[in-house]
Amino acid sequence: MSPSGSAIELADELDGVGVKGSAQNLTDLEALVDAAVSSFGHIDAVVNHTGHPPKGDLLDITDEGWALGNERWC
Repeated sequence: MSPSGSAIELADELDGVGVKGSAQNLTDLEALVDAAVSSFGHIDAVVNHTGHPPKGDLLDITDEGWALGNERWC
């Protein structure tokens, strides 16, 4: 999933599933899950990558730090 829709082109090249959308939008997330399940029957794993996550020790990153990373790149 990508806001620009570039994930659709990449997914097509890799025999995957891509949708245009944002990880901050529940409807977009549901569309991605529905597309994956429709195409493959199930989901084995999820990789969530927003582009530039907050830096620091994983357990020390605050909720605000994670939100800031999402707001910048979604």
